[in-house]
Amino acid sequence: MAKRKRGRLRSCTRRARACARVLVTAIGNLWRSYRCRRRAVPVEVLVEDPARRLALRRTLLTALRQLERTMGGRPPTRLAVVVQQFINTDHELAGCYQVWQTADGSRSALIRLALQVDGRPLSTDDLLSALGEQYVDLVVQLSERPVVLVPLELGSAQSPSTTPLDPLLPSPNGAHRAAERRAA
Repeated sequence: MAKRKRGRLRSCTRRARACARVLVTAIGNLWRSYRCRRRAVPVEVLVEDPARRLALRRTLLTALRQLERTMGGRPPTRLAVVVQQFINTDHELAGCYQVWQTADGSRSALIRLALQVDGRPLSTDDLLSALGEQYVDLVVQLSERPVVLVPLELGSAQSPSTTPLDPLLPSPNGAHRAAERRAA
């Protein structure tokens, strides 16, 4: 009898410890989640439709977290993002950022994104592209280190049928161009 009671007591103790571990892990995860949300970059979407506002805000916050991971942490400044219908300067922009120094000597930055440019509404992908460009430019500018930009341009690919054939030049596959013309 006594052995059965000890066995039950031990199994109950093991279960209680396992439950306590799960509970402590869950509380820790909740606390980390709360701290991360509290430190998130403020994003304000100036749109009347609440559903669209919430969807854009969530998408932009996700993109900002991805950019922070990619760029190695938060930028060395206080940052906020404002999404508005359009940015009116001498010509309309898809996005811009402004950096200023506060009274205490720290820097603050504001990334502004437009929902339409020249009357054309921008897609969510366009907004994310503009956010990525502005964020990377801001981090690079604030790093105050030399940076090299290596452009990658994709030229317009011409199909072989639209390029004029020169009978005197050899073909890339080794055949003569005159033979290619006869075959076509």
